[in-house]
Amino acid sequence: MPAARTLKRLFRAPGHGTRVMREAHGRRWSGGCQTGFTLVEIMVALGILALVVVPLMAGFDWSMGQASQTNQLTAAANIARQALETARETTASGTFPVSAQARAAVSGTPYQLQTTVSTNGTMNFETITASVYAGSSSTPAVTLTTVVGP
Repeated sequence: MPAARTLKRLFRAPGHGTRVMREAHGRRWSGGCQTGFTLVEIMVALGILALVVVPLMAGFDWSMGQASQTNQLTAAANIARQALETARETTASGTFPVSAQARAAVSGTPYQLQTTVSTNGTMNFETITASVYAGSSSTPAVTLTTVVGP
């Protein structure tokens, strides 16, 4: 009858006889417990992460573009200020009128400076306007005006 006993052990009801093994390891096993993440849970987490990261990256790209534009405007403003300072020095030395045009390149961007001078005949003052054009633009990036006297 040893063969019959072996068959009985093979065809026992599920869970019968394995309780001793489970309790020997110090924990009870319930069929519904799982550890780790399923593929669906990982995909949902990645989707939520993408919903957060994509707008942040778009904002970063926008801010980098704004920083570049600000750097160009700052360079144009500095060229215009330098032109006005040169005009003030020229008029302080008694030389009228001020020179009219200059070109410069800052960080690879070409800038063109156009200076216009208008004289007030009755008061003998000069109004100097410095307009800086970035690249081949037809509208000035920066326009600064000052009034100087003899």
